[in-house]
Amino acid sequence: MGIVRVKFDQGLNEAQIIRLHRELVAPVSVHDILAGHDVLDEVAEYTLDVMIAEFQPDTALMCIALCAAHVAEAHASHLPIAGTLGFEAGRIVHEYGPLWLAHADRQLTSADESRVIDLLEQMPEDLEALADLLDTMRGHMVLGSASDKICEILSQNAHGFLDYLENQAQEERATMHKAILETLEVRDNVITFPVVTQRSARAH
Repeated sequence: MGIVRVKFDQGLNEAQIIRLHRELVAPVSVHDILAGHDVLDEVAEYTLDVMIAEFQPDTALMCIALCAAHVAEAHASHLPIAGTLGFEAGRIVHEYGPLWLAHADRQLTSADESRVIDLLEQMPEDLEALADLLDTMRGHMVLGSASDKICEILSQNAHGFLDYLENQAQEERATMHKAILETLEVRDNVITFPVVTQRSARAH
């Protein structure tokens, strides 16, 4: 398939890269379109967009990064920004890929917990970085070309998942704040707690 040409020297091996492509599907489609083996018509555009949009945020980020790596490779010889996009995409795939594969194989352990939490907190920043680079790439492409349309689809999904994560975080903060207010009864700036008498304590 040629997908192994997109290499990530930081850790993932060739077999892992191929597996990620096959399981996520969209990166294979992007590769085939850019290689001239397939056509990006309206049906293909819609299918690519839906495939990415239906993923969970972490999987979508991985998928967008893999697709972006192919776009970067296709334009690396004449667009300096493509090198930056390729580097960022490779970093993301390297950082998220091993844990994604471990989760898929049910091999995550408690030792991975802190790393998973770190990546979940980092995800909005990585989505924003990819979206910005993809938008910049579009400014150097022929309007309406396959690469331009692919970058648009990838960027829109990155922005969409970023908005989703930000809204989710805001809702979680609001829910936590409301729960605290409901749990603690505040009177005259003094927090009072329920009084448990000896009789009520024995009853329990």
